[in-house]
Amino acid sequence: MELFIPNVFSPTGDGHNDLFVVEGSGLNEFNIKVFDRWGQLIFESEDQNISWDGLQNGKQLNTAVFAYTLTFTDNLGDQQVM
Repeated sequence: MELFIPNVFSPTGDGHNDLFVVEGSGLNEFNIKVFDRWGQLIFESEDQNISWDGLQNGKQLNTAVFAYTLTFTDNLGDQQVM
């Protein structure tokens, strides 16, 4: 299993690092949740092919630090939580 999660992204529309995307293979039962600093859920996806673009309800969020949780089952059937 390979996994890459960026530690920064810049959704500026310039075509470089505009999406927060989890890259990897062997990720089954995928779920990612992104939270703001107050713990409000900003983004959630159960599809690894859907990335977060820095928007909430169609509006660009201010530059900030966001936390995330990632849960998936690997190829061996073990649940991983990050």
